[in-house]
Amino acid sequence: MKVVSFDLDGTIFKKGLDDIFWNRLIPELVAREKGISMDEAVRYVINEYDSIGPNDIRWYIPEYWFCRFGLTYTMLDHLLNIMEEQYYANGMYDDVPLLAEIGKRYRLIISTCNPPAMAKKKLSIIKRSNVSVDALFSSISYNMVKSKEFYSIICKEMNVSAESILHVGDDVVQDLKVPRSIGMQAILMDRRCEGNYYNDKGLVNKRAIRMHDVECVVCSIKELIDMIIQ
Repeated sequence: MKVVSFDLDGTIFKKGLDDIFWNRLIPELVAREKGISMDEAVRYVINEYDSIGPNDIRWYIPEYWFCRFGLTYTMLDHLLNIMEEQYYANGMYDDVPLLAEIGKRYRLIISTCNPPAMAKKKLSIIKRSNVSVDALFSSISYNMVKSKEFYSIICKEMNVSAESILHVGDDVVQDLKVPRSIGMQAILMDRRCEGNYYNDKGLVNKRAIRMHDVECVVCSIKELIDMIIQ
């Protein structure tokens, strides 16, 4: 193994932070710019999101929505700065600085479906913890969600075989099954579990788990370190 790849939301950052951006901060701007109530703005914005839906790549792109809502990119920069300092800075899991230990042995990368503008803000918070990240890959940059093609691009860009990359994330499909389908190693991060691992047979003692288990799960960076660093 040469590279360890990490998802962002639910793995390094608490889930739901970006909902503040999409469902509160943007409607606040729309309400102000259009001179409507906050309730009206929320209904309008959510209806517009729903008209596109998550199967359309535009759904994920802040720049697209700011253009559609008649908002300026200066306003976007302002909201992203708010997200960085007020929410991302306080929304990172406490054990993330331990990634520096993994970085002493392996190359660290971020592989996310966050749009680049948001992913870069989160990366800046990670770096404040003295964690060095070699590369940031956003699937949105390639006009796709996390797919076989996306992970294949990562292998090519990092100049390593799929078997040389371990990906860690919280989504059973996009972070576990898809990367494994091209030969990558993958571990599920479940922040809800408490000191034990899960495999396809259920809850097991962490000393019984092995990397070859089909559905191995960790709940913290510390447990990941215990698993991959001997």
